Amino acid sequence: MDLLSSLHQAREKAMPWRILAGRLAQLEASAPLAPDGQPWIRAVEAISGFSANHLRRMSKASSLIEVMVQRWPDHAGILNALSFTHSEVLGRLWEADAAAVEHLLKAERWPSYGALLAQYEKARSRRSAPNAAGKLALGNFRDRVNSFLEQKSSLALFDRVPHHPYLKPDFLAFLPNGQIIAWDCMLMPEKVDQEALHRRFAAWATEASFVTEFWIAVQHDRGMDHMHRCIMDLDLKNIGVMAFGGSGAVISPHGPPAPDRRKSAVNTAFAPSLQSRGDSRN
Repeated sequence: MDLLSSLHQAREKAMPWRILAGRLAQLEASAPLAPDGQPWIRAVEAISGFSANHLRRMSKASSLIEVMVQRWPDHAGILNALSFTHSEVLGRLWEADAAAVEHLLKAERWPSYGALLAQYEKARSRRSAPNAAGKLALGNFRDRVNSFLEQKSSLALFDRVPHHPYLKPDFLAFLPNGQIIAWDCMLMPEKVDQEALHRRFAAWATEASFVTEFWIAVQHDRGMDHMHRCIMDLDLKNIGVMAFGGSGAVISPHGPPAPDRRKSAVNTAFAPSLQSRGDSRN
C-alpha cells in the first residue's frame, strides 16, 4: 500500500495524528504535486476525512513538536505523547515564549488543556504590547517624514498610494516630467537584524525598479553601513537613504533603476492615474 492510500479514512480509523502529519510531510517531500496534479494536502483531504485546514494545523504542530524534541531530547517522551490539541497550543506558546515551554517541561505535573491555553493567551498578550507600541512609533515616524517632505518640496505627495501590484511605498510624488519618486519609512532597531534587512531590501529592489528614485527614510544613522552594503551588493543605483537623527547622513541615488521597469506595461497603466490625481490637487 502506498503512502497516500494508507491515509484512506484516517479520521474514521482514528489514525494517530503524528503518523498522519508525518505521512503528509513524506508525500510533500516526494514530489511537488500529487499524481492528479493537485497539491498533496488536497489529495489527502479527499481521502482522509480531515479538512485541508485541519491537516495544515496538524502539520505545523507536528513540525514544532519535532523542533522542541531536538532542543530538549530528554523530554521527547512527554512531547511525542501529547494530543493534537495540547501540541497545537504548546507550539503557539513555543513561538510566543520558548522559556515558558522549558519551564513546563521541567515541572512535575503537566497542565490541563485549559491551563495551557490560559498561559499561551497570557504570553501572547505580553508579546502583542511591544508590537502595538512599535506600530504606533512607526506611524509617528511616518507623520514626521510626511511633514518634512511637504515642507522641503512643492511636490504633491500621495500618502495613500494608488493601486500598483508591485509598488507599495509610504509616499509617492509624480514630477511634471513624468518621473516618479518614492519614499518608504523604516524604524531601524538598536541591533540590526541583517537577515530581516536583507529580506526588506529584496522587496525594495523590486519596488525601486518602477520609479526614478526610491528613498528609504530611517530615524537615525546607526545602521547606515548595513544599508550601504545592501545597496552595493544589489547594485541598486536609484535607491537612496536619509537619516532623520544623528548626523543626518544621506546615501544619494546615483543612477537609473536596474532592471528598469518604468516603461513596463504595469507602470504604463498606473502612471496616468497618478498624474491625473496630481493635476487635480494643483
